[in-house]
Amino acid sequence: MKHNRKNNQLGNLNRRQLLLGLGSVAVAVVVPVSVQADFKSRARSDEPFIEKREDGDFLIVASSVGLGGHWHNLEIPMNFFSDPDNAELEYKTTKAGFHRHAVHLTIADLIEIQRGGRLTVEDSNWGEHSFEIYLPQQERSFNEL
Repeated sequence: MKHNRKNNQLGNLNRRQLLLGLGSVAVAVVVPVSVQADFKSRARSDEPFIEKREDGDFLIVASSVGLGGHWHNLEIPMNFFSDPDNAELEYKTTKAGFHRHAVHLTIADLIEIQRGGRLTVEDSNWGEHSFEIYLPQQERSFNEL
């Protein structure tokens, strides 16, 4: 019986592809489960709130829920609302599912929010998440800037 080396190599390649494919499926199943467990461990707030920290106060705004049930928090330093000229205009969300998103705000956006307005923005990466940004009632200031 004549042994066909090419077919044998092809057979090895098919086995290799099968094993790689099975490994990919295992990773695809395990990673989302572990990522989902991380998301479930932190609560998602439907309303923006102020978080007081040693490094200052931050407005925390949860995003809409994205693919796989994940979300991100947008953290904006509160002092940027009272001094928007010195504010950053690109903000990074918290990490979820091994990634972050960027959100762009203008000085006019910060002033509008500070005056009691509501602003809905999408992340600037893929538009997967939206954020409804406004100050909680007790933090709103309607003073002219």
